[in-house]
Amino acid sequence: MDSTYYLQALYDLRSRILEYNSAVSDKDEATENLKKAQSQIPTAIKEFDSNNKDSYISARVGEKPTKPTGIINLAIPLYRSKLKQYEKDLLEYNLRYKKCEADYYQVYAEQRNQIETDERLEMEFKINNAKKQLEEACSKEKKLKQELDSYSLLNDKHKKLSIIDSLISYFQDKRADTIKEAINLYYEEEYRRRLEELTRQQLKVVEETKEMAQYALNNAEQAISKAEYAINRAEDAYRKAEEAYREADDAYMRASSYN
Repeated sequence: MDSTYYLQALYDLRSRILEYNSAVSDKDEATENLKKAQSQIPTAIKEFDSNNKDSYISARVGEKPTKPTGIINLAIPLYRSKLKQYEKDLLEYNLRYKKCEADYYQVYAEQRNQIETDERLEMEFKINNAKKQLEEACSKEKKLKQELDSYSLLNDKHKKLSIIDSLISYFQDKRADTIKEAINLYYEEEYRRRLEELTRQQLKVVEETKEMAQYALNNAEQAISKAEYAINRAEDAYRKAEEAYREADDAYMRASSYN
């Protein structure tokens, strides 16, 4: 078999791998879509009520009574009268509100039931459709995997795009005439690449070590310099102390002589 045959076979295998990878991606996406469909939360009824309930009730029972404001002092007759009237109005409002709310649910019962049914059917449709897409994606992935496994030109560990691209380049550059030669060449270059990478890492470690050693040396030199400065200060202080002692001793001797 000549290099043209191997090139065509490698290109075909590369296309199969790309197709299989796409199928795997489609399956993952279908799995995620099914999870989203199954985790849907009904919202249609809530949205319908939020758009209609308050306006329906407020049109029939009016606005909610407002509590009187001002100085809160129950000893003031006028305020107590307003507060009692407010409490009475609020009680009546709540009763009217509950009755009107019950009327709302009765008036819109059929429409709300239809909205709920439509949403449930739509959600079930999305779930069933997502399940169908997942089944199709799984079936396609399985079929392509079987076809990929049937390619005996390379074993499974060599069926990778990066490796196949390297093998193709060897045949195109006339550096290999057989698959065996191409694979051996791939491992030789891979070995050199890893050796170069290891060398770069080692050089990097050496440079970092040198920098750390230089930093430590600089710090040591600074520490020595500071120590020498402290010693000089101490020696200077000692000399001054001796001078002061001698001066004090001389003064004492002069004073004793005077007496």
